[in-house]
Amino acid sequence: MSLVGLIEHNASINGNDKFLHVFTKTAETIELVKSINLSAALSEDGLGSLKLQDQEIRNQITELDAVVATFSPQTLRYINLTLPFNNPRALEQILPGQLQERLPFDPDDFVINFSVSPSSSDNLYDIVVALADKNLIANVLNGLEVFGIDPKVLTTRGACVATLGQFTEATSEETYCIFQSTFDHTALVLIQAGKIKAIREIAHSASASGHNDEALLRETISQIIKFQKDFAVPQFKIYSTEANKLNEAIAKLTRLEVISLDLRSHFQSNLSAEDFENLTWATGILHDLLERKKESDVLNYRIGPFQYRATLANIISSAKEEWFGFSLFSLIGLLCIVAVIAVKPLALLGIESKITTALNSGLPNELLPKRREVNELETKIQNLETELQNLGSLSSISPLESLKELAQSLTPELEVSIEKLSIGSEGMSISGTAASRLAVGRLSTILEEKTDLFTSVRIESGDKVQGSNRMHFSAELVFKT
Repeated sequence: MSLVGLIEHNASINGNDKFLHVFTKTAETIELVKSINLSAALSEDGLGSLKLQDQEIRNQITELDAVVATFSPQTLRYINLTLPFNNPRALEQILPGQLQERLPFDPDDFVINFSVSPSSSDNLYDIVVALADKNLIANVLNGLEVFGIDPKVLTTRGACVATLGQFTEATSEETYCIFQSTFDHTALVLIQAGKIKAIREIAHSASASGHNDEALLRETISQIIKFQKDFAVPQFKIYSTEANKLNEAIAKLTRLEVISLDLRSHFQSNLSAEDFENLTWATGILHDLLERKKESDVLNYRIGPFQYRATLANIISSAKEEWFGFSLFSLIGLLCIVAVIAVKPLALLGIESKITTALNSGLPNELLPKRREVNELETKIQNLETELQNLGSLSSISPLESLKELAQSLTPELEVSIEKLSIGSEGMSISGTAASRLAVGRLSTILEEKTDLFTSVRIESGDKVQGSNRMHFSAELVFKT
């Protein structure tokens, strides 16, 4: 049985109690197994620091397959860019330079997350970039470590709202908006082709009376209009988890179709109405993790220096979960092998006879020892390859042809200048300059698309050329053999 924990946390362990909610999946619904008050279980260790001393609770945390932790979006910065490529590796190289030109701070101080979707213009892509201060992420993870928690997913509520798209009727290419609000948080996410196009998170000041519906409505309408203007999408559906009254007001003021998104059916009835209302944003990410999906649309900040590393306990737990299916598959495979060997020995003898006949026909003057024909042929082929390689000229034809085809594919606007080139039998190394940081990213995309020439491409951008906008770069390419 898969178990997933959910905790909402900020950079400090002080303040309100921290609850770890534990979920599992029963049939087609998500079930709340328990809620653990972690703060109540804290006590001082011998050095005066707060630690989770309760061994029973620590054991329960260890049994979890994954933990999702969220932090406040108030310190996040969302920036929208349009660039001529969508290759993730190229974007990781290019985005810091693009952001440095637009923002008054050093991008290296931030965890840079991004999502890519098609742009309204040909050959361009819209990139939503989310910046989280590295100190904030470190503080959140350190605060969770006090409870013995190492989350597999660290994100925000708004990013989790994007995963609710799997419960809508939207097509894979459709542009639509998801609207979700609780007493202390509102999220609007614009999605196209299954990817986040824009995201807006609004934190409310929690009060006894909850958030102001009129102020929320104004903010929501304003943001929807901004989506329409910024991305030139005047018409799209809005999927809302809110009550019909608010949905009717949004539909009337925007003249857009608002569809109620009822997620209650995805949860067991043991969840109270209040708990359900406060957890609707997490439905998608809980479903993904409990279904063990390899990929999720959530923006996860466990990247770069904060990369998640599975513990031995997680690996063992996962292995136990899959053991029955693996054992059954292995047993069936073993029975099939035994059946083939035991029931059809004559077929194996027939195959051996055909191999001998084919070899005698193809190599009439070669004497090959019986039942060692394949080994002898492999030795002869390896000797032949060695002789060909020693000829020298033949081994250089493929690299030269690869270099020629590569040169023909470089477009003039990249203004690539090669300063150093090293070619070997297995690959080549290139260093030089290009017109700009964008040109280096474009070059990376072109090289990685040449799958008929290279099996591996690694390109890195360097510093600017002094006195110009040109950028240094270096590339390591491995030939396809």
